[in-house]
Amino acid sequence: DDITPLSGTVTIPAHGVSAPVFIMAVADTRVEGDETVVLTLAPSSAIAAKPGFASATVVVKDQPYDDWRAASFPPALASEETIAGPSADPDADASINLVEWALGTAPTTANGSAIDLTLVDGTLHTSTTRRRGLPANTLSWETSTDAVLWQSADPPPELVGIESISPHVDRLLWRWPAAATLAPVYFLRLRVTP
Repeated sequence: DDITPLSGTVTIPAHGVSAPVFIMAVADTRVEGDETVVLTLAPSSAIAAKPGFASATVVVKDQPYDDWRAASFPPALASEETIAGPSADPDADASINLVEWALGTAPTTANGSAIDLTLVDGTLHTSTTRRRGLPANTLSWETSTDAVLWQSADPPPELVGIESISPHVDRLLWRWPAAATLAPVYFLRLRVTP
């Protein structure tokens, strides 16, 4: 149930050297780890596989978030949505698990604020951690003047620094355009998209 059903066989046409096999992973929310699919050429009198090419192994990777929760929670709790689910906050630090995953923080230890704000020569700078290897669009800045209606930061802040703070986590530093400080009230939030 982790891949779309396979037909069971595929035939290499006469005078051919290959045939396509499409393996489509099916997204789910179960913590299962990586799984494998092995394709094997059946013996034939008409064709012989090159030595070492009689089979192929395809690894079906678990969702990155599910990998993280398998590593972050005991096995008995990793599939429990109220504890390890994306919107759960087991350490009650106001950062849900999805945010802890993206920022590379521990979901079972209370953390401080995820975002640091500083003014340098009148220019707003923000910094936060990020789990290394996340897709580029996982983190995005949004702004609001009323904390009700949010929009993508326009113009967006400029990423001015990346510092490695552990083997799996970086600290990112952004500089905001001058317009970010002109509104009488200006709210920022970091959006996490899995």
